Amino acid sequence: MSTFRGAIKRLNCDLKISTIFFDLDNTLIATRKADAKACSKVADLLHREHGFSRELANETATNYLTAFRRCPDNPDVALAQWRSQLWQDVLPGTHKHLASELYGRWLEWRYRYLALPVEVQTMLQTLRLQYLLGIITNGPTAAQWEKIDRLALNKYFDCILVSSDLPWAKPDRNIFYAACHYLGVPPGQCVMIGDKLETDIQVSGGDRHGTRTAPGFPPLSRLFSYLNFPGCVFRPPFNRSRSVLLREDRTHT
Repeated sequence: MSTFRGAIKRLNCDLKISTIFFDLDNTLIATRKADAKACSKVADLLHREHGFSRELANETATNYLTAFRRCPDNPDVALAQWRSQLWQDVLPGTHKHLASELYGRWLEWRYRYLALPVEVQTMLQTLRLQYLLGIITNGPTAAQWEKIDRLALNKYFDCILVSSDLPWAKPDRNIFYAACHYLGVPPGQCVMIGDKLETDIQVSGGDRHGTRTAPGFPPLSRLFSYLNFPGCVFRPPFNRSRSVLLREDRTHT
């Protein structure tokens, strides 16, 4: 955490920063680890309470995790129905009736492991005293908003964008421009924190779009990147069905 604050301070010395954008999955929250841990708990449950061999229990949970990561959401089906179907697909024929139960237990464990640690909550509250904070995340609308809502993340952020609500996804610069435009801040005063250069800010090798990487990597994520996109040009207004909602807006939805 001190490394993160130090990086912010160093960048502030270089140019005034007013806004910090966070990636969601595997940056702000440990999604892959939480999903894997939740599946491990389900495997234990299958072995302990439903008579599965350890090998079959692990195989069933692993197959679910693989299917879930391959397709976490089906826009034509409710989240609970889709995930229960994934469990049903991987369960042996004699145990398919367990699908709804396993989904419920997996969901409970998943959000237990996804919960923000107290120190991260404190960090966000402290940062918000000085900066505007936002989330810019790629992913399906229902799945991403479920995480945002269940973890009550809206109370920490001034702006939240989910790519499936918009015409663009990271690393398209327009999704950053949209966030900056909504908050009324120039891109050159913004920082983006994510876990992958190629999917967060489209930087590979040299300096592209005027983007620079700050020295040092914070413990919260593997990447600390400074956005300085010149020539900001906004496209026509987009559908803000849920994304780009200010904290005040979210309290009334």
